[in-house]
Amino acid sequence: MIERLQQIASYLQKFRPILMLLALGFLFLFVAALFELGDVPYDAYSVPAVVGFIWAVALLSIGGLFARVPPRPARHMPLLRRLKVRLLRAAVYCIAVVMLVLTGALFMLSSQLLRTWGGF
Repeated sequence: MIERLQQIASYLQKFRPILMLLALGFLFLFVAALFELGDVPYDAYSVPAVVGFIWAVALLSIGGLFARVPPRPARHMPLLRRLKVRLLRAAVYCIAVVMLVLTGALFMLSSQLLRTWGGF
C-alpha cells in the first residue's frame, strides 16, 4: 500500500507548483468572499473555495508525506538496521492509514458541502 502511495506522491510532485497556486487562489477567493471584496458575493464562492482549498492542501500533503518511503529491509542488513527500517515503514504505514481515512472523510465532507451549497 505504501509503495502505491509513493507512486501517487511522485506523480503529484510534478504538479506541486500548480497545487500551491490553486491552494493560494482558493484561499484568496475565500478571503475575498468573506470580506466581500469587489463584486464577490459571500454566498456564491465561499463553499467552493473552502472545498478547493482543502483538496489542494490534501494533495500537497500526500505528495509531501509519501515522496520518500523507506525501502523494504534486505536480508544482508544488520539486525538493528533492519529493525529501524521496519519501524520506519510501520510508522509510514500508520500515517498512510490515517491519510486514507482523512481522504474518505474529505470525500464525504466535500459532497455534503457542495450539496448544501447547491452546486450539485
